[in-house]
Amino acid sequence: MGQDVKVFGLQADMWKPSRNDIFIRFNLSKKGFADTRELSVCYRARASSLEQIETYISFAVSKENVDALVVMRIGSKLDVYVHDVGQPGMDNLYTDLVLHRWEHHCHIFSQGNYSSFINGKKRAGAPLVEPNILLPLNSTLCLGMEQDSVGGGFDKTQIFRGHITQVNIWNRKISDQDILDIATCRIYGEGNVFSSDVDIMEEVGTTLEFMPLDKLCEPESDFFIIPMMLNIYEGRKACYRLGYGLYSPTTAAKSRELYNSSLQFLDSCTNTYNMWIGVTDEEQEGVWRRNSDNTILTDLAWENGQPDGQRIQNCVYMSVFSGLWSDEDCGLGILSCISCTKRQNPPLILRGMCFRTEAETSFEILGYINRIPYFHGFYGLMIYMTEPGSWVLFDTKINATLATLSMNSVSDFPIGRKTWIVKNPVCDLPQHSKLELNLSPCHSTEFTCGNGDCVTKEQRCNSRDDCSDFSDENDCHLVMKPESYRFERPPDSLHTGKPLQLSSLVQVLRFTDINDVRRIVSIELIVMLLWKDTRLKYLNLKDTMEWNRLTQQEIDMIWRPVLEFPNVQDGQVRMLKERLYLDKAGEPLPVEFNDIKMDSVYSGKSTSLVQSQHYSGTFTCHFDVFYYPFDKQRCSVLMQLSAVRQDNVTFIQANSSVEYIGFEELPLFMVNKFQTLVTHQGEGQTRYSVLAVQFELSRRWTVIMMNLYLPTNMLLAIGYATLFLNVADQGDRMELSLTTLLVLYTLFNSSSSSLPVTAYVKMIDMWFLYCILLLFFIIVCHTFVKSKVHRVHNIRTKSPKYLTKMLEVPPEMVLKVMRLYVVPVFVVIFNAVYWAALLRSLSK
Repeated sequence: MGQDVKVFGLQADMWKPSRNDIFIRFNLSKKGFADTRELSVCYRARASSLEQIETYISFAVSKENVDALVVMRIGSKLDVYVHDVGQPGMDNLYTDLVLHRWEHHCHIFSQGNYSSFINGKKRAGAPLVEPNILLPLNSTLCLGMEQDSVGGGFDKTQIFRGHITQVNIWNRKISDQDILDIATCRIYGEGNVFSSDVDIMEEVGTTLEFMPLDKLCEPESDFFIIPMMLNIYEGRKACYRLGYGLYSPTTAAKSRELYNSSLQFLDSCTNTYNMWIGVTDEEQEGVWRRNSDNTILTDLAWENGQPDGQRIQNCVYMSVFSGLWSDEDCGLGILSCISCTKRQNPPLILRGMCFRTEAETSFEILGYINRIPYFHGFYGLMIYMTEPGSWVLFDTKINATLATLSMNSVSDFPIGRKTWIVKNPVCDLPQHSKLELNLSPCHSTEFTCGNGDCVTKEQRCNSRDDCSDFSDENDCHLVMKPESYRFERPPDSLHTGKPLQLSSLVQVLRFTDINDVRRIVSIELIVMLLWKDTRLKYLNLKDTMEWNRLTQQEIDMIWRPVLEFPNVQDGQVRMLKERLYLDKAGEPLPVEFNDIKMDSVYSGKSTSLVQSQHYSGTFTCHFDVFYYPFDKQRCSVLMQLSAVRQDNVTFIQANSSVEYIGFEELPLFMVNKFQTLVTHQGEGQTRYSVLAVQFELSRRWTVIMMNLYLPTNMLLAIGYATLFLNVADQGDRMELSLTTLLVLYTLFNSSSSSLPVTAYVKMIDMWFLYCILLLFFIIVCHTFVKSKVHRVHNIRTKSPKYLTKMLEVPPEMVLKVMRLYVVPVFVVIFNAVYWAALLRSLSK
C-alpha cells in the first residue's frame, strides 16, 4: 500500500541483559482529551525475548493511581487492569508464547463492557468490574514498561522486549470490521487520541525503523538449514528430533529464499543434490504433499522436464546450480543437506532446570553461530556450539555461561538427555558439578527417550523397547520414597484420628486335608490386603494391576502388614508366594515440567498397594461330632496383624470378603457358607485386629449310610428273622443271633476307630447301642424260649398229669409276641426319635 509505519525497538537484542532505563513515554494530558467511558486501545507487537511479566502499555494518573490502565501478559495469560483492578473477561485468555512474529491486540471499552481482540478475532469479553468508571486519558502513557510512579519507577522484570508499532488510541469504540482490517494490514487505523506514527514521543534507549505496512502481515522466515549430509530418512528424523519438520517452500519466492540461504553452506553441502525438500507424492502419484502437515502444494519450483520419475521417484531435492527442484528415488541413499520448519510451538522444551514456570522451558532454533544452528530460550537462555563437539548453556540475563557439554560426535546436537558440567552456580548446584538436562520436542503427554525421540507414556516400562536406544525400559522402578520415609512405621490413615484401614480379600484355593480325628483342616489360600500409603508416590502405572508389580527391593523398602495365624497347628504356616502390586485408581498428578523424563507420577492417595500372599497351613478346628455322620462343622482361619496395634492399623468389616475357588464337594465333606468376621485379640494396649475367615463343613453321609446304616439294618433284619424260625430249631436261632451280634460289634469297633475320641455319647454310638440292645433282647428271648421248652419236656415225662397246669405260656406265643409287638414297637419308637433329631440337625 506504500504507507510506512514506525517500528520501535525496545531492548530487542536478545543477547543483552534486560535494563530498566529504556522506555517510550508520552504525556496524554497535553492532548486535552477528557477521561471517557468509551475507549479503544490497539497495538502490534513482536517479541524477541520474554520476561515473566510483559507490559505492553500502561497509563498512570497519579502516585495513588499508577495502574490506571495496564495491559500485560503474565506467562501465557493476558491481563487488563483498570484502576488496579483485574477484569474478569481475561480470566481464561491464554495466548501462544511466540517470538519474532507480529501479533495485533485491540482492547475495547464501551458502555460498561470490555472485550479483547487478538489478530482481528474477539477472544474475551465481560462487563467491567465498575461499569461507570472513567478511563484515563488525562494520564502519562508508557510503552513496554509498567509504571510504579508517574512516568517512571520501571522494573526490568516487567518489561516488553522486542518491537512495537501501530499504537493507536480512540476515545470511542471502533467496529469489529475496523479491528479486522487493521489486524490484516488492509488499513492503518490512526487513533484520534494518540498515534505512535503521528505523535512525537519521548524515546530513551530505543531504536526506530520504518517498515511498509503490508510487510507487517507477511510471515517471517520459517526455516533453518542443518549443514550436514544426510539421506532423506535421516533428514526427516533429524528435523523431528529438533521439534521441526522437513521444510517445503510454499511459493517460488520462498524457494528462492531457501536457495540463497543455502549458498553459505556450499563447503558443507557438497553434493549437486543441494537440499532435500519436504514434499512427496508417495501417497498419490502426481499429488505433492508437504511432509510436515500433509498439505497439498501446487506452486512448486520444478526444473524443466521435472518431475519425471512417476511412481519410482517420490522424493524431491533442490539443485545446487539453479535452486530448482527435481524428483528422485527415496531409497537410493543420496546424501544432501536439509532445512527444517516449525511444526509445533514451542518446538523444543528444556527440562531439568529449576524453572519457576513452564513457559521458561520453551526453546527454538533461531539462527547460526559458527555456522551451526543455535537454540534460543524464550526467556533468555541460549544453547550454542563454541567449537566442534562443545556446547554451552548461556544466560543472557546475567551474561554468563551456566554449563558446558562435550559431545562424542561433532555432528550431534544436544538433543535428548545429556549430562552438563556446571560452570556458574545454577539450581543450587556448585561449580563443576553435573547437571542432567533434557532438550527435546516431547509434550507433557510423552516420554523422552535418551536420544530425544518421543514415545507415549503408555509405552514407558511396558517390557517392549519402543525407543531406538532402549531407554524407555531403563530405571523402571515404581516407587518414589521420600528421604524421611520410615518403613517400620505404618502410614497415616486418610481419615484423621482413625487407624489405617485394611481392605481384604481371601481366596481359599483348596482343602488338602480334613481330619476330624486330629481336629485339623489343611488349606491353601491367598490373602490379598489393600491399603494406601500417602507418603509414597508411584511412577508409570498401567491400567492392568499385574503390570504394576513391585520388585523385591521395592517391597523391602516400604511398610507392609505382616500376618500371624493364631489357630495354626504347631505355629507353622508356609508362605508359598508373595507379590505386591499397585492398583491405579486415579489420574496422574499434574506434570512436573522440570522432570527430565516426564514420567507419569501418581499420588499415594489415588493408588492402592495390594499385597498378595499365598499360604499353606494346617489349622485347628473344634469338631463337634455328636450328630455324626450328619454333623456340620464350623471352622475358621484366624489372621492377626503382627506387632501393630488395632488403634494404628485395623481390618474393616465393610471391605473384607472371601471367595472359594476350589471344589465344593470334597471326598468326605461339602464346603460352603464362607464369610469373614473382623474381631480382635488382646485388651488395652495389646489389642490387635483379627480377620476370621469362617466356613462350614457338611459331612457327606451317603457312603456312611451304605457302610454303616445299611449293614446294621441288614444285621438287625437277620436277627429279627430268627424270631420266625420253628421253636424246635433252638440251635439255629441261637447260633444265628449270636453271630449277628458279633458281626455288629466288630462293625461298631471299626467305625469307632475312625471317629475322634469324645467324652460325650454320639448319635452313631446310640445307633449301635440300639442295634446291640435289640439283638441282645432277641438272644435273651431265644434263651428264655429254650429254657421253657426244656422244662415242659421234663414235666411231661415225670408227671404228665400236671403238665398243662404248669405250662403258663407256650414258647410259640413268646416268639410271636416278640416278633409282632415288642420288636416292631421298639424299632418304630427309637427310629422316630433318632431320625427326628438328625433331621433337625440337618435343617440348621
